[in-house]
Amino acid sequence: MMVCAILVKAAFAAAIVLPPQADRTERYAARELQHWIREISGEEYPVVEDGSGTAPRIRLGRAAAGKAFAKDVAALEGTDGFAVRRAGDDIHVFGAEPRGTLNGVFALLEENTDIIWARPQATVFSKVPRIEWRKTDFLSRPKSTLRQIGFTVTGYDRKNLSWFIRNRGNSIRGNGGRAFGELVEDARLIRECGGHMFSEMIPAKKYFAEHPEYFAEINGVRRPKTSALCLTAKGLRETFQRELFARLDASGPLDAYIIGMEDSQDTCGCPACTAPIKADDGTLVKPGDPAFKPTQWFRFVNPIADAIKAKYGMPVPIYAYFYLVVPPRIRASDAIVPLYHPVPRDMQKGYDQPTGYGGGQATWESLMDGYQRMCKGSLRLREYYGCHGAYPYPFEYAIWDDARYWLARGRTELSTEFPTDKDDTEKRFKSSPSKVWDARAVNAWVMMRAWWDPSGDVEALRRRYFERAYRAAAPEMMKYHARTAELWRNRKEAASAASISDSIGRQCIVETGAEDELRALLETAAKKSDHPVTTELIRRARAVFEELCGSARRLSAAKCAKPPRTAADWRKAQPIDAFEVFGHKERSVPARTEVSLLHDGTTLYIRAVAHDAAPGDRITLHFATEPTGDGRIVTLPQAKAEKAGDFTVETSVPLADIGCTPGKEAVDRVYASFYRYCAKTKTHLTLRGMAPGNARFYTDITLER
Repeated sequence: MMVCAILVKAAFAAAIVLPPQADRTERYAARELQHWIREISGEEYPVVEDGSGTAPRIRLGRAAAGKAFAKDVAALEGTDGFAVRRAGDDIHVFGAEPRGTLNGVFALLEENTDIIWARPQATVFSKVPRIEWRKTDFLSRPKSTLRQIGFTVTGYDRKNLSWFIRNRGNSIRGNGGRAFGELVEDARLIRECGGHMFSEMIPAKKYFAEHPEYFAEINGVRRPKTSALCLTAKGLRETFQRELFARLDASGPLDAYIIGMEDSQDTCGCPACTAPIKADDGTLVKPGDPAFKPTQWFRFVNPIADAIKAKYGMPVPIYAYFYLVVPPRIRASDAIVPLYHPVPRDMQKGYDQPTGYGGGQATWESLMDGYQRMCKGSLRLREYYGCHGAYPYPFEYAIWDDARYWLARGRTELSTEFPTDKDDTEKRFKSSPSKVWDARAVNAWVMMRAWWDPSGDVEALRRRYFERAYRAAAPEMMKYHARTAELWRNRKEAASAASISDSIGRQCIVETGAEDELRALLETAAKKSDHPVTTELIRRARAVFEELCGSARRLSAAKCAKPPRTAADWRKAQPIDAFEVFGHKERSVPARTEVSLLHDGTTLYIRAVAHDAAPGDRITLHFATEPTGDGRIVTLPQAKAEKAGDFTVETSVPLADIGCTPGKEAVDRVYASFYRYCAKTKTHLTLRGMAPGNARFYTDITLER
């Protein structure tokens, strides 16, 4: 809760002293410091403008530091770093800019109390009768220039934003809205809007009837609902820019606007859009070359980015992922800042290791270097640290290494998606994004410090988190996280943002027999807890653990003899029926669907039943050699219902085609995505993942022996 400061001009035994003509960020820093001193000790430190009273006085801001700490101010120039220094009875907290002073206030509290802003829903600290200000001589300059979390799943709220600020974040996506937009201003956050908006900038209701040529031709047809535009259409760029400028004119203050491609590999297939393009070196870039689509896209966007820079003075971040993960063969506009999206990326591998992209030859490093050659502006990391689900992943190690890698190469902008720490029982997804925080809040806390400066010791930082967040229960919680990390690392499969928590829980906890061992650690931690907030943190960790164990139902393909598919064989098969409306778990499923699987050691047999099908209903089956879809994908011929009633599809695929060699590993698995399109309701039903044609999340199927 924010507490308004009372400005007085009297002498006090202790006070927070504002600098002359303090700005709103310095006043916000004073309110935060006052609030937390009161919460921790019960002491009342008034905020004053006249600091002539008795000690201790905590003087805020660069102006108060004056000539005495001029060298410190000079060392912090150009950053939001901070210094804390003592001069007699006065404690000075300052930065070269007000945002640095704000960061210094939180550092002063962290260094002189045991407070930890462990997650947006939980702050842990001890109550003391008086704060002893013992650590008052330190300076910290960040290695990075931008630290941003794109809060996902549900809109972020004041708790999430406050946690972010207190842990030294400095950039937010979105203006914040009327409810807490003032907090964005108070903390001087860098404000960015936009996102996956490229195709939506040309609304179909407004333009399709008169300008169908604006919309991508996919499979020979132009449709109003599309995830791509026809980038060679006459007049499209001018229309796009006009719509975009209208949106920018109507928005509040912004520091950047993201022109982001959609979550799709789709592009227009018309003759003009598939004609070769001349690269900057004079060579032709042809369709089929991985650089063709990026070159075409940048050729369209470059003039728009130049126009935004000229009129609004803003840089233009773009999402460099999917087909844009490959750099273009033409120079990008100086206004463009690529937000490099390494997905799906194996979290157990560094950026300098082969990715499998481009036949296993390319690395993220070489692709990023290509972007650096084509873009004069910054290159920002945009990761997916929060998108892997609610397993207690040890991602803080990868995050630490990632930060060292990027910063060592002079790339100083760092960002990620991470879900809000907010239970969402009424809105779109009817899910609890807080479960990710329940399982691994340590990732996010360490991340904010790694982004600031990863030159220290990650183990010491992890230990600090556990000791402050879990106190007396820290040893057991550290053992729990160490063991779950070990089990995860022992898996053979890649671990990317497309991994599924239920599958990971089954593989790492249930199938390894570690369930009782891990549960015992959590139970002991709960008994040793000596703080009510810690007790709640452990309860939540235990709830996620039990959910992983309980929901990790094995999806399996029963073993059958050759030849298969007798009635008796199919009766042994376990039907998979947990289909949902894609992207909307809260909506009722309009049609029951079942998939059953058998295998004989060399071939996988599939039976899909679309109950109560309507004419035009379709069944689509995808298989992949990797669980993330990053390997080779096998798509079986799509089946279509011709008449109403139950619609059954029976087909098969050689196990070798989908990367499975039975008996090679301890547990044999294949990776599958199943879709049903209901023509009557125009609804996609899915077991996991993205819309048909763009599968990215695959369910793992165990082959019974």
